[in-house]
Amino acid sequence: MFCLLTAQLASAQSGVSERKYKWEIEVHSSGFLKDDANGGVKTLPGPGDSFATVAPNVNSRAVSSFLFGDGNALINQVLVGQGLNPIPSLDVAILNNRFALERQSNVGVGFRLSRYVGNRVWLDWTNEYDIDYDNGTFEINEKEEADGFHSMQAWVTSLESLFAACGAPCPHAVAALENTTHEKGHQISSALTLNYDLRREGRFIPYIGAGGGLIVSFAGTPRQEYFGHYVLSNGIIQGSDHVKVNFQVPAVVPALIVAAGAKYQLGEHWGLRMEMRGNFESHSFKTVVTALAEFTDGGAGNAIVLSSGDVGIQFSDNQTFAPSTLSKPLAQFRTFKSTGLRYEGRISGGVYYRF
Repeated sequence: MFCLLTAQLASAQSGVSERKYKWEIEVHSSGFLKDDANGGVKTLPGPGDSFATVAPNVNSRAVSSFLFGDGNALINQVLVGQGLNPIPSLDVAILNNRFALERQSNVGVGFRLSRYVGNRVWLDWTNEYDIDYDNGTFEINEKEEADGFHSMQAWVTSLESLFAACGAPCPHAVAALENTTHEKGHQISSALTLNYDLRREGRFIPYIGAGGGLIVSFAGTPRQEYFGHYVLSNGIIQGSDHVKVNFQVPAVVPALIVAAGAKYQLGEHWGLRMEMRGNFESHSFKTVVTALAEFTDGGAGNAIVLSSGDVGIQFSDNQTFAPSTLSKPLAQFRTFKSTGLRYEGRISGGVYYRF
């Protein structure tokens, strides 16, 4: 009698008997919501070298583009000084891809392999691939996309107005094109967690867990490309304002994982699982800008200067005789790097089999 009572008490204290099946395999679907980090390091290229134009007492600067940074400030100074509409800057978009580029909330499928290493302690290897709703793609924010389109439109209309104000010396043509890849890329995650079963309630077994994982991004990211072209003096002077905005994300990012969930046993082998999992990962997105200013060179030495006060914009067909304002190449300049942690909350539900 005493031995039987002692055995029953030991069983009650442990809460579980020796486990018959130690392995579980599961398929599940999931969805996630995220909160990106707010901080970041922002940098714009410095002003270009100043030079004297062919117009007396009028100076200009070598710039990479009229769409952002110092080049945008310079041409807007001339435009506003002549009573014309300025060109909206791309600075906001290229200085903060926290709002320009977003990982879309989505649905995923995955599988899980688990093994009990004790009566209540088990290891869990989970892999998920994001599918269906937006495929877990990166997407350029609609507002930033619209602002870029508006800047490109204003590039055309403002330059047309500037050249028209010049009069007979400035026969001209202006055109522009914006090319945007709105969505691109996919995501796979793989994680290993250590879990602990809490007190069982009937067929329900709640549990908690923690571990680490890897977030893998592949198939690229969206990009933006702006191309404007002008022709002056019946084609004698030509040039292009060509800007590429690339959003970069690391291919692989480590993540800290915390989890809580519950299993419901349908029978000896089969069961259902529901889990809430939080991923905390380094948020190291980057915005990289390339500007490829193109201009006429080797001509007879024709130049046009459009100015406001002592500041002007120079267009030329001979860069040795009179350098064009839009003439400074910019190669792969990082304008933004996000800092801090990105949180991703994922809820999954699936069916498992014990063996």
